[in-house]
Amino acid sequence: MNDPARENHRGPDGMQSAGATIPRRAALKTIGALAAVIPVGGCALYLPTFQPPEELQASMVIGTWRSRHEDDATDIAFRDNGTFDWTDAPGGVFADWPSSKNLDWTARLSYSGEWKVAKSSGTPWEMTVHMSPKFPAGAFGFELFTEGRGKDRRLVIWLGDPDQVDKLVFTRRP
Repeated sequence: MNDPARENHRGPDGMQSAGATIPRRAALKTIGALAAVIPVGGCALYLPTFQPPEELQASMVIGTWRSRHEDDATDIAFRDNGTFDWTDAPGGVFADWPSSKNLDWTARLSYSGEWKVAKSSGTPWEMTVHMSPKFPAGAFGFELFTEGRGKDRRLVIWLGDPDQVDKLVFTRRP
């Protein structure tokens, strides 16, 4: 019973545990490996469901898209000549940090300008619809991101911080 290999693996109370034959270093390495793998394993649960977006073509965007918010709606019509009209857009959509809570659906605005399909400025594998509305003070650009594929495709304008998952979602109108 006085095995020197087991003497070093007694608990603080001096009692020998059932796993006393496992050296402490090996146990700590195992715990460390599990601590590193468990978070990655959690992310791996999401990875099999991720599908990189299919190559977005202009023909997939042409037409009218609608976003609904409670009883209100706004439409964007994309034409094949590279122009668009956005009607009944809520006020505040181009504020510094807009959110669906501070959009003013009573102050409807309309915008027009040019659009094109382009690579996303944030994620290189993603294609976006880049819109350049014309304002009296000049033009600026912003991106509509895509979600889904085929008939389930949606165009999205992120509002404020993307971590808040606040967005206007546009679906194709029949």
